[in-house]
Amino acid sequence: AVLLATTPANAQRSAQAPEYVGQANAVVNGSSIPLERQNAQTDVKVRAFGFGGAKARNVVNGEKSPVRFRRGQGIAFIVRVPNQEIDPLSTIRLLPLKPRKGQRELEMITGGIGGSRDRFNERAIALQAERYGRNAFRVSTALPLEKGEYALVAGSGYGLPLNLFAID
Repeated sequence: AVLLATTPANAQRSAQAPEYVGQANAVVNGSSIPLERQNAQTDVKVRAFGFGGAKARNVVNGEKSPVRFRRGQGIAFIVRVPNQEIDPLSTIRLLPLKPRKGQRELEMITGGIGGSRDRFNERAIALQAERYGRNAFRVSTALPLEKGEYALVAGSGYGLPLNLFAID
């Protein structure tokens, strides 16, 4: 089988769980490929003292991930977790990113006088999950991902490191 992804030099040849909690590897054709990992910077913009609305987002450096796959490749992800007692669909999210001005952004919350919207969960892509070994889950999407930049977030709360990749 031919691997059709741009893979880092240290990509492993078996579908192994990542070493640390919160990390994710892509699995393509049986090979485990570590995803790009970055700590996001939180950015909050308030217009007209809040009367014009506000927006909170997470931002990572670079408009494009160096870890890239082709659309329709059949990608799954192995995500390391602290334990398998917690429902993975409540703590693992796959989200599209917006490339903009040398960065990739993940809109978290927008709001104004009329209320706020949780963009983080609203834009999450539906996942399927199953136990993988003793400390991981294998997650996948029901449909192939569209072209674009993506973040796989493992855990709950803000300020978590993001597992990043792209589909061409």
